[in-house]
Amino acid sequence: MRILQYGAVAFLLLSITFSSTPTIHAQTGLVVPPGFRIDVFYPGLTNPTSMTWGPDGDLYISQQTGEIIQLAIGSDGFPSGSLLVGKVPGDLLGLVIVGDSLFTSYTGNVARLSIQKGASNSTQVILSGLPTGRHQNDEIIYGKDGYLYMGIGSTGDRTNGSDPRSATIVRFKPDGSEFEVFAKGLRNPYGLAFDSEGNLFATDNGPDDPSAPDELNYIVKGGDYGFPNDFGTPAAGDGTMGPVALLQTHSSSDGFAFYYGTQFPAEYVGNAFIAQWGANSGDPSIGQRIVRVPLDKVADGFEGQEVVFATGFNHPIDVIEDHIGDLLVADYGTGTIYRISYESSPPTATTQTNPNALETYAPELLLTTLIVLIVAIIVLRRRVLKA
Repeated sequence: MRILQYGAVAFLLLSITFSSTPTIHAQTGLVVPPGFRIDVFYPGLTNPTSMTWGPDGDLYISQQTGEIIQLAIGSDGFPSGSLLVGKVPGDLLGLVIVGDSLFTSYTGNVARLSIQKGASNSTQVILSGLPTGRHQNDEIIYGKDGYLYMGIGSTGDRTNGSDPRSATIVRFKPDGSEFEVFAKGLRNPYGLAFDSEGNLFATDNGPDDPSAPDELNYIVKGGDYGFPNDFGTPAAGDGTMGPVALLQTHSSSDGFAFYYGTQFPAEYVGNAFIAQWGANSGDPSIGQRIVRVPLDKVADGFEGQEVVFATGFNHPIDVIEDHIGDLLVADYGTGTIYRISYESSPPTATTQTNPNALETYAPELLLTTLIVLIVAIIVLRRRVLKA
């Protein structure tokens, strides 16, 4: 009888060990709203800076070190393979594909790469000698008017130097012709995006000043946005344009995208989702998150207010909507692309779980199981001998 009793105890201990296996997860500290989940989409990159979709349905990623990575996307929406398709000699901050050409924005230059069958076969510099210093030329996007638009940061913290192209948004044709300053007075307009109606918006990083916030701006041709004299809401009558939303000071608000997918709840549709890289000081309370800005039309443009959406990143730098209506986030600091999705039946936890958690903990679980089994056998043997 005692043998049966102790055998039952051993079996119970083993059952508890095995039944606990599915609840063991690797937590990362990433937090999203209830109903959402976040997964690793693609790891192992080196300081990713920008993302763009190609006509082939593949995702192209720039890295600050100059490499351009092509991710083939499988039927499940996740990458099925990767390929290095090009490299430029400078800090690569932006890229966009127009037809079969990939345009790159790197230190002082814009280059055009011809992409054919997954490989770059030529590189042509179409713009060079752009102003660089404290900042450089940033993200680049393509408009329905046939122009490429690009931000160029200021050469100083609170000065834009003598080059009229510094601290501006410029536009030009894909061959580099018809270059012009489209808007000025923007200290570091890193991220650019068009909304569904073709309105142009840009993020702008404020200077190292505790009273100077980052901004989201509605960009109009010929607009002056105040730099180097005005930051945040301008004084009445000074002739400059104020932001549509004030963003966290020192957060380095960078790449962003408007969401028009069908997977998120209606309140998120049309929002600008902005990656905030974080403070140069490393203060973890500043940036390192994704915020959203719901925008309302007003008489002179738009207005909105930032709302925290996802936290716990290292240095997120760009956001893009994927083919199925989820959001992809490029984290510069970890070299990881994450995917944020919405579930109709939300889990109770809002932090990321590792989809391979069971594999990660399998050795530990096996060891624990063996130890429990050995202890149970020893106890059982001693009890039997004493009996």
